[in-house]
Amino acid sequence: MADKLDDISKKLAENTRAINRLSTRVVDSAAPSFADLLTEREIGQLEQLIAHRGDLQAFADGAVERDPELLGMYMQFADANIIDCQIMLGGQVVWNSVDPKAEWIVQRHRELRREAEDRERELRNQRIVGYVMSLVSAVVGVVLGWVLGRL
Repeated sequence: MADKLDDISKKLAENTRAINRLSTRVVDSAAPSFADLLTEREIGQLEQLIAHRGDLQAFADGAVERDPELLGMYMQFADANIIDCQIMLGGQVVWNSVDPKAEWIVQRHRELRREAEDRERELRNQRIVGYVMSLVSAVVGVVLGWVLGRL
């Protein structure tokens, strides 16, 4: 009986470790999906936050003062753990840091955009080739019909 309890306890511990490892991977894999969802404006703001890492508090306060809508965007970034901030009791926001994965998110977004542009360019080229081939086939068909008709 004690051996069975030991086996069950060991298996339970193994399963707990596996679940913990899996949950870590799930959290780590959230960044790519977030990169896919960002708009160009959000990417632009994220780039500016990265560029102003040294004076993040002054930059973010000034940006939010000029465009209050940015506070919501920055809070969304904070919810995704891209930037670190705290809201004080008086309502003031303290901007602490920009997470290093922000640079990766911007880079990933740019790569996805380049890939989409390349796919669009390839499709456009395929359409042009298709139109040209259709035109050549039509002309060859007309000429062949005219030549065969004269025989």
